[in-house]
Amino acid sequence: WTWTGSQSIDELNLLALRLYSGATKRDPFPGVWPPQDTGSLGQYAIDEAIAQGVWSGYVEVNSFEELQYALQKGPCITGTDWPDSYFAPDRCGAVKKSALLAGAHEWVIEGIRYSTKQLLGRTSWGDDFGVESDGKGGFFWVTFGDYQSLMATGDIHCPMIAMPDAATRLGVWP
Repeated sequence: WTWTGSQSIDELNLLALRLYSGATKRDPFPGVWPPQDTGSLGQYAIDEAIAQGVWSGYVEVNSFEELQYALQKGPCITGTDWPDSYFAPDRCGAVKKSALLAGAHEWVIEGIRYSTKQLLGRTSWGDDFGVESDGKGGFFWVTFGDYQSLMATGDIHCPMIAMPDAATRLGVWP
């Protein structure tokens, strides 16, 4: 899957931040971003994306087999535990699951590489994330096995895109 829209990744990240802000207003947790980032859940971001007309709906994926099928149509978001080791991808962008958890994180599954049994993930964090400074633009590789163990406590949602140029239409940037 490749992005063919007119927005750059930076522009899409701005849209993601707008949706995240809306999610923190919808969720039952204390604090609203900005200025206070106390986290949220992916379902609230999905609700915000649908409310703003970015997604027309979504498909919930419940197995690794369903994920493989869904990735043929486009990327999916996943909320999983986030191991401490994922902050330090290797020089090729691969992450290895450790026992220590930093918390949880919502990230995108962009694609799949069967030859190495890896999923291509992407985080929206800036230069603080290891692969950003390596010039990989937030992309990283996670093994099938590591992801399948993360799925046990996570969720996967695959969007039905309502507006391919949603970020421009919603006036996220000039």
